[in-house]
This record gives sequence, C-alpha cells and structure tokens, in this order.
Amino acid sequence: MLVLDMESENNNNNPAEAEYWFSRFLENFSKIPRQHINTLVVLKLGCYEILPLPLKRCFLYYCRLFPKGFEIERETLINLWVAQGFIYSYSSPSKSVENVGYEYFEYLEYRSFFKATGRNYIVPSLMHELGILVSGAARSIQYVSFELESSKIPTSVAFQAKRLRALTVFPNNQLRREIEGGLSQPIYHKTTSNCKLLRALYLHNSVMEIVPDSIGKLKHLRYLDIFGNPDIKALPNSITTLHGLITLKLSSCYGLKELPRDIKKLINLKHLEIDWCYNLTHMPSGLGQLTQLEKLSEFVLLNNKEGNIWNSCSLKELAKLNNLRGELKIKNLGNSEDDYSCKILKEKRELRSLTLSWDFIANVGGG
Repeated sequence: MLVLDMESENNNNNPAEAEYWFSRFLENFSKIPRQHINTLVVLKLGCYEILPLPLKRCFLYYCRLFPKGFEIERETLINLWVAQGFIYSYSSPSKSVENVGYEYFEYLEYRSFFKATGRNYIVPSLMHELGILVSGAARSIQYVSFELESSKIPTSVAFQAKRLRALTVFPNNQLRREIEGGLSQPIYHKTTSNCKLLRALYLHNSVMEIVPDSIGKLKHLRYLDIFGNPDIKALPNSITTLHGLITLKLSSCYGLKELPRDIKKLINLKHLEIDWCYNLTHMPSGLGQLTQLEKLSEFVLLNNKEGNIWNSCSLKELAKLNNLRGELKIKNLGNSEDDYSCKILKEKRELRSLTLSWDFIANVGGG
C-alpha cells in the first residue's frame, strides 16, 4: 500500500493516529537511497524553496497521489489541480484557471519537476524522492493514494475519511484475478459515505461494476474519474446533485448505455469525456443547458432503431454549447431526423477537430 500525506492539522491529538502516520513517513523515507540525501537537500534549497506556494502544492500533489514513475496526461493533472483550488487566476482575470494551470505546468517542466514521456508526463525519480523528503512526518492527511489489496478499507482511509480531499485507488493484479465481475459495491459505498469532503476521486481502471447511489453525498466533489470500468452500465441519477462537479471522465466504460437523465443540473461541468463508450445510445435532454462545457469528446444522437427515448437530446442543443474547444465527434448522423446544418457549429471557434459519423456502432466491448 502507498500512502502519502499532505498538510498537517495540529488539532488532531490522537496518539495512535500520530504514531501510525509517523511510521508511514519513516517507511517512505527509508526507501530513499542514502547517497541521494545530500543531493535532495541541495534540490530542496535551490529548486523547491524558491517556488511560489501554489506551484509547491501542485508539485507535491502528484508526489502524494501517484507512485514513482506513474505516467499522467498534462490535462488530467491540471484538472486535478483545479479541483483542489490550487490555481489562482485573479492576477490574470482574462485567463481561465485551466490556462493558468498550463502556465504553472510549463514552469514546473522547465524547472525539471516534470518530464515528458511521449504524450504523458512523470516526475523524475530524484524529484519524487524530494517530494517525500519535503512531506515530512505530518500528523494528518488530506490526499491519499493506495493499492487496493482486498475489499477491506485501508487504515489510511479509515483514519482520515472525514478529512480527505482526494482519493486515488489502484487495485493490484492479484485482486483483479480474484474478483470476478469487479469489486463488490460495499467498499465504494463506504468510501463515498464517509469521505464527504472529497474534491477529487480517481477510480481509473478500478474494476468496479456499480457506481453507488451514495456518490451523491460527495457535495464538494469537483473531479470524478471512472475511466476504464467496462462493467458499468449506468450512473446513478444522484450524481447530478454534485453541482460543483467540473470534470467527469467516463471514457472506455464500454458497457455504459446512458448518461444520467438530469445531467443538465451539473451546471459547472466543463469536461465530459465519453470516448469509446460504444454502447451509449443517446445524449440526455437538457445537455445544451451545460453552457460551461469546454470539452465534450462525443455527441451521440439517438438511433431511430432504438425507439423513441423521451429524454433524448436533439442536435439543436449542441448549438448552445459555444465554449466547446479541442476535439468533438458527432455520431449517428445517418439515423437522425435532425437538421444537421452548419448553423450549429457557427459559433464554435475554439474547436480544433470535428469528426462526423453517419454509422451507429453498438455492443462493442461489453453491454
């Protein structure tokens, strides 16, 4: 199990808990080669200490949530920073927090805190060790990462569930082999019931098959990643009560058939990623009300063969989403009775790529 702590909360006077976290720090610190210690002290004084506080937080966030050598997309990391409130744009009101986040990242990369590995990035080994050194023996945590070895909630989460701001889960290979059809629902139900201050929940490839209805209790959630869980067929409508949600990643959930019917309530949603959700039949009515949307990877029109779905979204609603940028794919045009004239794309000046598909492909990879 990997546990990396964040900021101290000195009002916690539980001796058993303090002893536990100090032992975790010693365990992580002992992994640093002795010959690196002096180098790390120099790096701390010459590189880390001169960073502005927001950039320190951004760097340490990766080190505490992801193991050494973990590859991550730049955009994903920036979205996680945004979810935690690390990025400030008040000095540049004309820039979005995401654009400021890119500037943060470029500066950290220039200073060698991040290194490109193809399309992704890692924190170099020595810099990751620096992150462990800087972390210190905190008595409380806000950000936790762990390798899930069983259906039992780790001690780290049990201790600090009510204070956690971010949680990342990595099921190990043994558990993947032992569990048929995905993890049991109770562990996720307990997590979402107890960690009510979570801002980011990273369940990437976490072999889950059901998103618990209790996800709606995470009222502070800004970032939810359930990428690569092919057994998930639907999301609970309770997820639409998360009015602060900014990023929702559902790509490679091959079995997903529909989005929550009240998705229009997610008024602050900026990023909706649904690539490779091959069984998704339509977009829910009201999607056009999500005018903050900047990333919508796919727009799936209802296949007439599926029948009349009362809450399906028409192409006209896409006309309202003029903040879209990047790439967009419109699927199933051939089976739609909508007027797909260029008027709906007229104001979408930030789009870089547009793919139009007339074929409907379903039941691929699951469902």
